[in-house]
Amino acid sequence: MTVTKDRKQYFDFTIPYFRTSLAVAAPRNVDWNRVAFRNGLRSKVKVGVLRGSTGEAWARKNLKATRKTYASTERLARALKNREVAIILIDEPILRWTMANRHYKFKIVESGLDPQDYAIAVKKGRSEERRVGKECRS
Repeated sequence: MTVTKDRKQYFDFTIPYFRTSLAVAAPRNVDWNRVAFRNGLRSKVKVGVLRGSTGEAWARKNLKATRKTYASTERLARALKNREVAIILIDEPILRWTMANRHYKFKIVESGLDPQDYAIAVKKGRSEERRVGKECRS
């Protein structure tokens, strides 16, 4: 799970085991406008995100575009393939795996957005479980 300030209110986390960031994919034949993206896009642009994800939170905070949420990575990728959305925003490793293993004709147009750590969420106050992450890294 991605470690966030909000999630720390409800969970404790092990020591992070993976560092990632968000990335944006678009169909290969799209001329990408990096300036428009950096300026938040237009509200008519549809951005696909995973429901409840850090990508959804980042899009809400940084983009004026219309967000469409999906319950799975596969559904999110199909939405881009079927042109239900103009772009998708998701963790970069998940995006790269999806593109490689599902053979979608997408290209990554933005990457390195919102660096974040993955860790195992544990019940608040269970400090002995927090060590699991440290032991796994040894």
